[in-house]
Amino acid sequence: MIRERLARIGCVTAAGMLLVGCAGNDADWQEAESSSGTYVAEFPTEPEYQTEAIPELGAEQEHTISEVDDGAYTINEIPLEPGMEFDLDGSMEGGIRAALQSLEQEAGEQGHYTEVSRETGDFEGTETREAVADLEVGDESARLRARIFVRDDRLVQALYIGSPTEDEESDRFFDSFELN
Repeated sequence: MIRERLARIGCVTAAGMLLVGCAGNDADWQEAESSSGTYVAEFPTEPEYQTEAIPELGAEQEHTISEVDDGAYTINEIPLEPGMEFDLDGSMEGGIRAALQSLEQEAGEQGHYTEVSRETGDFEGTETREAVADLEVGDESARLRARIFVRDDRLVQALYIGSPTEDEESDRFFDSFELN
């Protein structure tokens, strides 16, 4: 149950930002630290820092969020129980489905997603999953791009959700993501 909830939290957070409507700011790319200070990436605007309680773990998830035009960029860090085994593929699948469900609830109609790609990678010696999925609900479409991994008993999610045509911008965010 906890793993299923963790799989959904970050993608639902990003989808919720897209539904609420991202700030209509022009991009002013700048390097910024994640809320924990562990990671750094280039964001299109100065990010905001938020926390969200996770009662099942007695902990708080940290969000680093930047919104611009029709896209949201976020780094989520979720504490896990020490030594907890984690299914990266299951988490990715659950997160994509949860983002779609969030969009469906807001629109009040059914949608579908197409997984464009999924790759296993490496981040500083830690196994990762990176996926891209196109989400469609009614006349609306969005692209979800996610990189997830577990490092130092924390689930880390780098996410972009927004326009399916903003590949260069999402590349900039993901290519700049590194340890601080």
